[in-house]
Amino acid sequence: MGVPQGSPLSSLLYRTYVADVVAPWLHYRLSVRAMISSYADDVTITVAADLRDMACAAVIELFVDCLIVVAARGLGVSVPKTQWIGISGVTWNPIEIMGIQPAPLANIRILWYFINRYLNWSDHV
Repeated sequence: MGVPQGSPLSSLLYRTYVADVVAPWLHYRLSVRAMISSYADDVTITVAADLRDMACAAVIELFVDCLIVVAARGLGVSVPKTQWIGISGVTWNPIEIMGIQPAPLANIRILWYFINRYLNWSDHV
């Protein structure tokens, strides 16, 4: 049993059960900087790293960490709905998250903006 998409109750339930899991935080380690932020029930994992492999590994690690905490609360995340974008002028290989390989997108919508892999943006509205 669930709550319909867009229901006013979904945001309240999200804030009650999951918000602290993905509360905004920053993580730094050698050559990798990461941030998790959320708005309503959308979560963004942002990673900057010196090498593509390091960035991909950090994204997967953070995603799996969030999945573990959410699952411990009896909740779930739709891995097939996962989207990602590699910001640079080079080609990105697909990453694998729990056996699923979401392909990198040419642009992605974050809140009210479309951002492409070259960091050009436009309004979504």
